[in-house]
Amino acid sequence: MLPLLPLLILLLSFLAGSAQTVVSGKVKDGKGRPVQGASISLKDTYDGATTDTLGDYHFKTTEKGEQVLLATSIGFKLQEQKITISGATLHIDIVLKQEPNELTAVTITAGSFEASDTKRTTVLNPIDIVTTASANADITSAIKTLPGAQQVGESEGLFVRGGTAQETKVFIDGTLVNNFFFSSVPDIAQRGRFSPFIFKGTVFSAGGYSALYGQALSSALILESVDLPDQSSASFGISTVGLNGGFQKLAKKKNASWGVNYNYTNLAAYFAVVKQRPDNFKIPEFHNGEANFRIKTSKTGMLKFYGYFNYNRLGLRRPDIDSIELKNAFKLTNFNVYGNLSWKEKLGKKWHLYMGASYSNNTDKIGNELQDQHNVPVSMNMEPYDTKTFYVRSNGELAQIKTVLERRLYGLSAVRFGGEYMYFTDRNTYTNQYVRNGTTTAEDHFKAAFAEADIYLTNDLAAKFGGRFEHSSQLDKANVVPRISLAYKVGNKAQASLAYGIFYQKPEKDYYLRGYAYNNLLYTKATHYIANYQRVSRDYTLRIEGYYKKYANLVKTYGTSNAGIIDSVATSGYGEAKGIELFWRDRKTLKNVDYWISYSYLDTKRDYLNYPYAIQPNFAANHTASLVVKKFVTKIKTQFNGSYTFATGRPYYNIKYSNTAGKYQIADQGKTITYNNLSFSVNYLPTIGNAKTKNFIVWVLSVNNVLGSDQVFGYNYSYNGMRKDPVLPTARRFYFLGCFLSFGVDRSDDVINSNL
Repeated sequence: MLPLLPLLILLLSFLAGSAQTVVSGKVKDGKGRPVQGASISLKDTYDGATTDTLGDYHFKTTEKGEQVLLATSIGFKLQEQKITISGATLHIDIVLKQEPNELTAVTITAGSFEASDTKRTTVLNPIDIVTTASANADITSAIKTLPGAQQVGESEGLFVRGGTAQETKVFIDGTLVNNFFFSSVPDIAQRGRFSPFIFKGTVFSAGGYSALYGQALSSALILESVDLPDQSSASFGISTVGLNGGFQKLAKKKNASWGVNYNYTNLAAYFAVVKQRPDNFKIPEFHNGEANFRIKTSKTGMLKFYGYFNYNRLGLRRPDIDSIELKNAFKLTNFNVYGNLSWKEKLGKKWHLYMGASYSNNTDKIGNELQDQHNVPVSMNMEPYDTKTFYVRSNGELAQIKTVLERRLYGLSAVRFGGEYMYFTDRNTYTNQYVRNGTTTAEDHFKAAFAEADIYLTNDLAAKFGGRFEHSSQLDKANVVPRISLAYKVGNKAQASLAYGIFYQKPEKDYYLRGYAYNNLLYTKATHYIANYQRVSRDYTLRIEGYYKKYANLVKTYGTSNAGIIDSVATSGYGEAKGIELFWRDRKTLKNVDYWISYSYLDTKRDYLNYPYAIQPNFAANHTASLVVKKFVTKIKTQFNGSYTFATGRPYYNIKYSNTAGKYQIADQGKTITYNNLSFSVNYLPTIGNAKTKNFIVWVLSVNNVLGSDQVFGYNYSYNGMRKDPVLPTARRFYFLGCFLSFGVDRSDDVINSNL
């Protein structure tokens, strides 16, 4: 019997083979390209195969009748196909549909620079900001090195693509920040109040931003605060302008943390060494305090609170432009409080909830006094001196709440919707020799509802559709605005985007607080059209963007007296802005060097305020360019940073009301000299790489405008127009030297103080 066994095995093998069916075919994507490595199998069996480099597959099966053929591949949707198996062979070709994912999908980028997701376009993170030589660790100063932003040195804020500073709004964790910058001082730009290290994500949108945000006619700066720290730590710093200290405590279970920080700034010692153009009779002094807590409410939920207060005062004296013997003494005392509470949570598998609430209160006490050469107050009952001595107490509050729900659809597609409510209250008290305690108030109940959908048709094609409904009780008017963006992948790591949107904004509160009739005022309006090309990799970023922006219903002011005093306001102005921008960042070509180049061309005109007709506004330059370079030298534990910014001259005007002509006219005009600023900074980390120490030190030295280039930001005119004085920086250069220590955690990268 034994000799028959091999024969029996051979016979059974032949019978089994004759019952098998060979299943084969080709797998392609939607564009007809072969898909390599796709897995093909029969459902609930072990029969299957993997495609080769040509997308071909084949396998044998003994299954018969109706079956389900499964096809899967990374980046594609799972495909199930019913088949009928009969006979010796079966040929099935398969076409897989792409499944958009965060690693490969196209992203909506028109108008926006994002640093909130490392898998997408990272532009400026906190370390980038504090190591940008010209920024002095100020968020918006670093943003000014990106295309779209103007180099305005006499006023705080972001002037973007032909828009005023008031047309750019700042949002923290989804809610509006009412006083992001320190209070205004005549002809001196103020820095932002907040440290870049409290934020983990930054989105700078120069136009076409999301429907989740509103009331920003030109631009939005969207900031997201950090979550839990890695471990407990303490910090201390001392510099040429002040000192600071802080503590962050992480719970043992690493599910909660709290922290406090305090910063004191006094420029007395600095001003004694570096002479200033104004006479600072009250040296600028700042007290800043911060408190935070963060609680992980679940595996996917986070509750965060951030609180801030600031108290500062200053006084400076300048020559009066209308007299060679008189002076103007300006005084400011400011108290600011801000608090933000936010909660994020995942509800089930497909729902996300965001809720945010914030409150801010800002009080400015402003005084101006006409003085003689001995700094003694002078009272003169004649124009223009009769209005130069005054006192203003200004108080503004904002309370708001916002809710957003997001529903995940297929792949990366999602729909989000929600609403927000903001309550503004503003009160001004004005006193001079004619007006005693003249008080004006304004309040607004502002409501908005919004919806937005991200639709990913494939990895190569995506769209964002959105809209907002807004209502202001102050204007007693509502608006409905559409927003749309499209993105299409045009090559490996490259894509093109288009964006369109309408944006509305209320006229600024000053026009209500001055007591002008505003019953007929409208929302100011801007319509954005944007086209964008972007190529991004780990080491390189290239962006080219063109835009056109049309303004309507801008605020116009009208005067009817010989002095040109504003008599009324209306929203009858208009304008336009168009341009092209370039951004290039390279982290690889030069060893241990990171650099970026930005260029902006802007062509803009507007008829607003007292402009006699549509002209180029005095805050807009036609050409602006920046170069930022950073190199870390490991051997000496030192990073060298340099930046250079150039801008062509900005126009300036002396616009006066002509009683004879019955309108405003340009009495004088011109352009400032070109703007040049070469800045340099050095960061030395002596303890980096020392694994035995828990204490880390950073030394920082920086110099702004190293070459002492002349910088003129515009001109002030005397009452009669016979004299004009240039608006200049307070000093040719700014110097900074500081030492900062961190205890308990290696903060060698991020310990560089945010209040440089």
